Amino acid sequence: MNLAGVNLGQPVVVQGKQAMSMQEGQVLHGTIKKLYPDQQAEIQIGGQKLIAKLETPMQAGNTHYFQVTGTQPDVTLKIVSGPIDSKMSMSEQVKQVLEGLKLPQTKEMQQLVAQFIKNDTPLSKEQLIQAEQLLKTSGSTVVKADALAAIQKIIELKLPMNAATLQAVIQGGAKGGFVDALSKFEALLKGDQQLSPTIKQAILQQLLNLKTPLNEQLGSALTGKMLGELLGSKGSAVTNTSLMMGLKEGLNLPEQTNRFNISQNLFNKLPLHSQQAMQQMTKDSLGNTAILPTLSAMVKEHPTWTVEQGKSLQQAITRMQVSPSKEHHQQLTAEVSKQLAATKPALSQLLAQLRTAETTDKPQIIQQLAKAVAAEPSLNLAQKQTIIHALSEVTMKGDAHAFKAVLAAFSEQVGQMTSSSASKQLASLLGLSQQNGEQAFSNMAQKAAQNPSPLIQQLVQTTENQLQANLSSKDFLHAMKQTLQDLGLSLEAKLLDKGQDVTLLKDTLKAHLQNLLNDQPSQSTRQGAEQIIARLNGQQLLSAENGPQQQIIMQIPLQMFGKRTDATLQWTGSKTKDGKIDANFARIMFYLQLDSLAETVIDMQVQSRVVSLTVYSEKNDVKELIEPLKETLKTGLEKHDYQLSGVFIKEFSIPEKTVKQQRQSMELPNEKGLDFRI
Repeated sequence: MNLAGVNLGQPVVVQGKQAMSMQEGQVLHGTIKKLYPDQQAEIQIGGQKLIAKLETPMQAGNTHYFQVTGTQPDVTLKIVSGPIDSKMSMSEQVKQVLEGLKLPQTKEMQQLVAQFIKNDTPLSKEQLIQAEQLLKTSGSTVVKADALAAIQKIIELKLPMNAATLQAVIQGGAKGGFVDALSKFEALLKGDQQLSPTIKQAILQQLLNLKTPLNEQLGSALTGKMLGELLGSKGSAVTNTSLMMGLKEGLNLPEQTNRFNISQNLFNKLPLHSQQAMQQMTKDSLGNTAILPTLSAMVKEHPTWTVEQGKSLQQAITRMQVSPSKEHHQQLTAEVSKQLAATKPALSQLLAQLRTAETTDKPQIIQQLAKAVAAEPSLNLAQKQTIIHALSEVTMKGDAHAFKAVLAAFSEQVGQMTSSSASKQLASLLGLSQQNGEQAFSNMAQKAAQNPSPLIQQLVQTTENQLQANLSSKDFLHAMKQTLQDLGLSLEAKLLDKGQDVTLLKDTLKAHLQNLLNDQPSQSTRQGAEQIIARLNGQQLLSAENGPQQQIIMQIPLQMFGKRTDATLQWTGSKTKDGKIDANFARIMFYLQLDSLAETVIDMQVQSRVVSLTVYSEKNDVKELIEPLKETLKTGLEKHDYQLSGVFIKEFSIPEKTVKQQRQSMELPNEKGLDFRI
């Protein structure tokens, strides 16, 4: 039905609603609210009211579908349906819209129009034609309801209407099944004989990393326990031999290393990072940019600088490399001076200075070491006394004697998993930077897990049990961050960041999967890889930004201690004027698939730093489990200047069909999930 056109004046926005941005060709659902003289009328479309001039008399209260035929100078609408009665069936409404737009009444077109009518989503004739073709070619592997919802989201977010976007939005919107998808893909990969062995091994390694996001903590604890045993000389010869072999393999120590010379060898290899050398190199870089790679390497190898400190310095170095100038040199000099001024000499650096110092300079360095040890929070009183006593014997027993005492103390602390700072100190005593230390400890955990020695296997199991029993919120946060990093989420954006280490970014699952697609995998392996890439891309596409409003979606396939859990986080909030996330107002949804608690949703709302939690669960006894944790939650929030208003428990039910779609069941034998507390 093609009725007369309607010329519209300026829109009148209903208070509290955002004015609609109309585009030519859009089809909108609206109601004629009031009639005025001179054929003027007030039309409401969603929360927006428009004063319109009607060229054909109409009746107040009638609802129609309108098509935008012009936006300048005034918005012009054409009515594409007759009056829509509240009792009119969906099929009748669909028929009227299709006839008004002169579109074919195919099954796919009817499904699309019905989807948009139900959700009151503006659309255009051209979008409907594109969407119909996409729906027809989506194939039997895509559930039609999922495809329709995804197409609606594509139009809402103004995304490209193609098969890749459709798959990404479907996968990105899934609330579960990521762990299963990874397990299924791993099985396909292992059986694929067409794939390059190098690519296959790289992907299998990344899949192994995803299963062990706490390998760094496990590896550091294992290193501490092994070193502590060897330095204490309490074990039997067989025990010491097994531990020494485990350390050599895990930390890539020289073959000639043994329990008698390990401390001396580590002391001799302790790198000396001279502040003066770094400052001089920075100064000389203005006329000699060839030394900048050496300066970059010194930054990477610095034993105490954090990743953030290293990143800011690397950015300054990169600017100088790309565009050498006095301005960039001044920026680099200022950044180096800033970071050096904020850096206290690490124990490892003081020990390295002690090793190379003249005899007359050693008393001063020993005094600095004693003060640093006394102020070290990760050591207990007995350990501090032992080290300070060893420092007093340097003249008689040598510098390496003091180093051994320091190494033994931190090894003991790390082995007991009492402090994360002790782990960083141990890494620096092993001559490793923070980043290299993380990699070395992760390698130690992997090598120990593969070690055939019964002693090492028992040590791994004991340490895993200890780590699991003492799992903290920091460990859980680390596991989430490590998993997202290993997946390669937002890989493309990070590659554009010149401060990022490109080598690390390339060593992610997404980067390796993209390499796989350029190889010659089997069809099933290719489809599995495309599905996982679509999941990662979908999370980015659905993490939309609308002015100050922002939504972030993350799917995290958590795997720890051989247990598997799917977790989806959806954050909705706003930004402050300076572009940062507003921590005072937000809504965060956690969708969890848990073996013990089954499907669980946590809805957290923050208003003016007042937090309320609603837990939706299929289990009746969840209230008894949560009650003892309320006080801990309240105390934890108060530490960050938040107030807990309440924790509410509600039951929810999901239709069986939806549950099956979300879980995309692929049961694996003898594997159980682990319920984590967030």
